Order: sequence, then structure tokens, then C-alpha cells
Amino acid sequence: MKLNIAVLFGHLSCEHDISIITACQAMRNLDKNKYNIIPIYITKDNKYITDETLLLISNYPNNIKGTEVCFLPNSKYLYKKNMFGLKKYKQIDVALFCFHGHLGEDGAMQGLFELNDIPYTSTDIIGSACGSNKIIFKEILKGIDVPQVPSIWVRDSEFYLRKEKLLKYIIKKLNLPVIVKPNTLGSSIGITVANNEYELSNALSLAFELDERVLIEKFVSDFKEINIATLFDGSKYIFSDLEEAIKNDKILTFENKYISGSKTKNADKKIVPTQTYLNGNLKAKLTRSQNFKIKMYTKKIYDILNLKGVVRFDYIVTNSNIYLNEINTIPGSLANYLFKNKGLNYTKLLDELINSAIVNNSKKQNYIHTFNSSVLKSNSTLNGIKK
Repeated sequence: MKLNIAVLFGHLSCEHDISIITACQAMRNLDKNKYNIIPIYITKDNKYITDETLLLISNYPNNIKGTEVCFLPNSKYLYKKNMFGLKKYKQIDVALFCFHGHLGEDGAMQGLFELNDIPYTSTDIIGSACGSNKIIFKEILKGIDVPQVPSIWVRDSEFYLRKEKLLKYIIKKLNLPVIVKPNTLGSSIGITVANNEYELSNALSLAFELDERVLIEKFVSDFKEINIATLFDGSKYIFSDLEEAIKNDKILTFENKYISGSKTKNADKKIVPTQTYLNGNLKAKLTRSQNFKIKMYTKKIYDILNLKGVVRFDYIVTNSNIYLNEINTIPGSLANYLFKNKGLNYTKLLDELINSAIVNNSKKQNYIHTFNSSVLKSNSTLNGIKK
């Protein structure tokens, strides 16, 4: 019997369109012999719709149709909306999350599906929230001795009330140039390199249009951006190939990632797989020690945050240092291309994510979540609870 797989994507996020691309790629590669695919697109005006037109990327944005649907707490069903109210449409066996950013990758949707007891293919609430919050993630790295680029963070009130003083403080603390990042956005949106005080002021103004808090990092020159994805299959870690992200500017911008690469003669070189060793011989730009440390830090973070599904880790590597930059708990294209040499094509990777979601959800049912006590029968309840 086929499983009903709800593929959820879109939502109120600056990465909305990238989420559509990830979802359409995933739906194209899901095994149709095993799964009934139910696309659920959350529009930019926060409507949940489903329809077969959502399966094809060529239908976006103007040729999609859809029936409005919703989820209700404590129900495994998807409900259709009609003039008479709500009607059960289909039971959902597993939710495949293809969200990026706000309200999808940050723990919000994970919370809904926890309430509904529906297995989902990503990290749970805490890991998702920590991974999508750059400031909190930096604080976690400090506590577990994982190297990171020096940084400070500020909130919008500090900028608007004491701007000149704040600018001087940032420059004194980190020196210029610096990188300014909105706290919870991904895909390099709103990220700016500031080389002087004027640029720093403009960068902060832009970032505070997008987020309440902003991270400022010391700019690292002459570095490689090395990415690795991993997942835990229940018995072992599967590490992907490493890749070096090739950038046309000082930083890897949104345009580098998704737009300009498709229009340049070097488009096929935008992402370069970094095969560290082949038949025991060094074939790439990383040493054996760097390769080991990257995998060690990756496993350490995956364990501590109790991550689930496929997660991509982005590192900054210089000649003498390795810094963990950020993690993506739902990476673009689900990082499928990084696993091709690991015996996992996209279809097999999706099978692995769905199976893991079912196993993880089943394990939760074995834990004790309630406790029977006599406290409500006690006289203490009449006079206040005694500690």
C-alpha cells in the first residue's frame, strides 16, 4: 500500500521561491510506486493549497491552481475547505518539508506536526530553531568549543537610539571590513560586506529592515567556503562529498547561488565537488587533517542539537583555520547532489528521509509523556499547592 506523502513548501519567507524549486525537484524524484504525492503549497498570503499543477516548476507563478486546505491540531488528516466548512481529504503518513527560512525551517511547522503526531523529514523544534538563529547558534558553538569567526550582535533599538556610538563600538571590537547578517534569514539575503563606517551604517539599515537582531562578523579574506551534508540512518552517519562553493564576489551572494550562475559561461563551475581523497591519493584542496576536523565538528553539532534528516554544514577554511559558519537544517535541493558518490541518488535519499521520519516518530510513542498522581485528590489543592 502506498504512503501518502505531503510535500510542504513556500510560506511567508524571503526564501519562498527557492523553496518551490526544492519541492518540485523532490516531487519529481519521489518513487511513484511507493508514494502518493500530495503537494501543499503555502502561498505568500498564507493560504495552503493543493493541486496537481503544483507538481511542475513550469507552472509557477502564473499557472498554478489549487483547492484550499488546512491542518487541524491533533489530527493526521488534511482537510479541504468548501462552502459548508471543512471535510476530511486525505490522511497524511509522512510530511516531506521543503521549506527554507521563516516559519518553515525555524521550528514553527515542526511544532504543528508534533501536535498532529505526523512524521516529518527534518530536525525537530529545538534543533530547527537553534539552527536558523545565527546568534543563538554562535553562542552554542562557544559552549562546545567549535571554532567560529569572531562576531558581535546588536538589536534594532541600539542602532536607532545610539547609532554613532554603536558604529564606533563595532569598528573598535572587530576592525573593518566586517560582514553584516540578518539574524534569521538564509540564502545570503540581506548580507553585506562593509569596508568603512558609511557602508557599515547602510548595511545595518538594510539588515534591520529584515530582522530585529543582526550579527556582525569579522571579514575573513583568502578563504574557501566548504560545505558538507550528513544524515544519520539509525546506525551510522552518512557524510556527503565535500564541495567548494565558488563565488564571484567577496561573499557568496543570493545571485551567485541562484541567478547569475545560470547566465555565465562559468555556470558549470559554480559548485565544485571537493573530493578530498581518491584511492588514497590527495586529489583536492583540503588536507587530511582538515577533512577529519570538518567531519568531527559536523558529527559533534549533529549529536548535540539532536538533528534529524539531511543537514548541510557550511565552513570557512583558511590556510590555518577552520570555522563553522552555519547549518541548514533543510538545505536547498535537500543537498541531494552531494550524495551521488555515496550510493544515494535523489530517489534513494528521499526514501531514507521518509523511513527515518517514520522510525523517529515511532520511537517517540515509546516514551512516557504523562504521569498519574494523586495530587488532585489531596487536600493541599484546596489551600494551594505545597512544595
